[in-house]
Amino acid sequence: MSQKIAFVSDMHIAPDSAGALRSQSLLDLPPRRKKHLVHALDQVRQVKPEAVFLGGDNTNQAADAPGYAQELFDLLELCPRPWKIIPGNHDVGPTVGWHHHDPEAMKSAVKRYREIFGMDYWVHEAAGFQVIGINSQIFGSSLQEAEQQTQWLHEVLSVPAPPDLIRCIFFHTPPYLKDWDDQFTDGSEMMCLKQEARQPLKDILFQHPPDILITGHAHRFWIQREHRWWWVGLPATALPLSEMDAVPDHLVPSGTDQVGWVSLERDAESWKAEFHPLFTESESP
Repeated sequence: MSQKIAFVSDMHIAPDSAGALRSQSLLDLPPRRKKHLVHALDQVRQVKPEAVFLGGDNTNQAADAPGYAQELFDLLELCPRPWKIIPGNHDVGPTVGWHHHDPEAMKSAVKRYREIFGMDYWVHEAAGFQVIGINSQIFGSSLQEAEQQTQWLHEVLSVPAPPDLIRCIFFHTPPYLKDWDDQFTDGSEMMCLKQEARQPLKDILFQHPPDILITGHAHRFWIQREHRWWWVGLPATALPLSEMDAVPDHLVPSGTDQVGWVSLERDAESWKAEFHPLFTESESP
């Protein structure tokens, strides 16, 4: 008998009065993002997963407008339980090394996030998977919360996963696009962690490699073998990478540019990742 968990990411929920994502398609308006999320959650309910995991950039700008988080929280009444959530840059702010990184603003945003959604790092076991969710945005920063998360992650990973579980590490921003030495200046640097944030995470992953790495942020689905683990990139429900006009995509791992979500399925001998498009080619997004 197979077992499933679901991953929904990059919803970018905002009040209807807000505009499009900065420098993105004019079609990308808050009502459409909400419609997409409602449709995704309807599909997820039909699959009956044992748990649902939400992958960051859940809101469009909760780091600056706390009310956005409550807007999302209300929509999650439609989400099958249990669900677990991690933050992205639009939820708690840019990671260290990115333009506009502000440790004090991030500290306040993380505090607000935790008040609404609970801790931003956690472990949840379901359907034969052990999913370890972490806050990629604070890695390498001066926040005390970053040091606490790193210590916690070392402690969790130092204990081997039970032999009947596949260990997944789940966070929002990809650690790199091409390799661990990525140093871009063409705008692609906003699609992955900068070196200051990447190195502490790399140290942990190489010391305690997971079975699967799962990331969001790039608005594209992919699955590839990478180093000592598999890497699953999550699509967005808000808009595909092809609509993100201001973002260079030539260095992002190749994959599927459609809005949708992903399930991981487990049986006695193996696992697989499946992309679920929100719309068929004949349907309008």
